Amino acid sequence: MKAFSCSCCILLSLIIFINASGIVEHKALREKCRDETKLTDDDIKMSPTISSDLGCYLFCFLKDLQIMNDKGIFDPSVAVNAIEEGLREASKPAIYACNDLVSMDGPSGDDCETAWKLISCFKERAPNLYDLMGILQPPM
Repeated sequence: MKAFSCSCCILLSLIIFINASGIVEHKALREKCRDETKLTDDDIKMSPTISSDLGCYLFCFLKDLQIMNDKGIFDPSVAVNAIEEGLREASKPAIYACNDLVSMDGPSGDDCETAWKLISCFKERAPNLYDLMGILQPPM
């Protein structure tokens, strides 16, 4: 029983450490993209829907993680690999489905709109995973 309790404590500490390091990393990225797009924290606050005004912020975020390139092309395999290892398999179907959905519309010519469509789709298809990503605010 003591060994089990000790193992649980170690696992919990590891999960907290992994999540905390991701929050810090994404915090700097969130601030960078907020400043580049001249948004305020209030503009970015989590809401039931993602405002299309956040498209360029989302493009900045995805581009910085190299999930989208300068031409607005999304790479779902890079997106999957950018996710915490324990969540990769669970997020893969939604990421690829959203890529397919956005790709079916054809190139919009607007990188910000493409980023917004991708993230909105992911939030709709995998809301629990979306909340853990820390795109608009730290994971809950």
